[in-house]
Amino acid sequence: MSPCLIPTEETICSLVGQPPEANTRRRVLKGPKKDEVEVEPVLSLGDSGYTDDFTQSVKDLNDELRRIRETYNFYGYSAFFKCYREWRMDFGRFYKDDYNWRDAVLDCYCAVDITQPECQPELNAKVANWLDTLTNLGIFSLFGPTHDDQTDAVCAELGDDHPLCCFFASANANLLDGWSETSLLQLFHYMQMGLLQQFVHFNALFNSNGWFTDPTLISVFPLLPLFN
Repeated sequence: MSPCLIPTEETICSLVGQPPEANTRRRVLKGPKKDEVEVEPVLSLGDSGYTDDFTQSVKDLNDELRRIRETYNFYGYSAFFKCYREWRMDFGRFYKDDYNWRDAVLDCYCAVDITQPECQPELNAKVANWLDTLTNLGIFSLFGPTHDDQTDAVCAELGDDHPLCCFFASANANLLDGWSETSLLQLFHYMQMGLLQQFVHFNALFNSNGWFTDPTLISVFPLLPLFN
């Protein structure tokens, strides 16, 4: 791992098991996605049970609006609702159907305050979970003499099909081909630069502010090509 190179976003996506477009999406808000909803049967006027996805979507929308109103002060919620109302008028009458409102509510929510945890990009959140898993397993140095034991621990914790397990397992074949032991913090620093696509100093608080704070840049001349 040379300090002169920055990993691409595609590399990080592959490492944490995310599609390449993951960093363009933010985390979802509180309500479940449509395919995660378990809808209770609702009685129709004829007393026959039926599944009403619309009712659940409306309920989750109202719950989310209530939560946002409790999160922001008067001026913050007013700014959010102005944005949301304009989207709603443009979208039309079916804005409550099938969770059509989800992305718009999140966009308006984050437009008011990008520092909210829900506004963290999905890929950043995956990296944070990746690092938390290793820390909880007591792994602070990678590709060293205990790599086999680390691989066993990671795969036992997450399952053999998990991207992090696959990463550790595939590294076994590469340890004799130039891999060298590296600290978890060093790897996290590389991942920070990959997410930002810039040469930056290490940010210990990256998991809580890395998507909205201006990083401290490192001057590197000449610029070097990125690697996959």
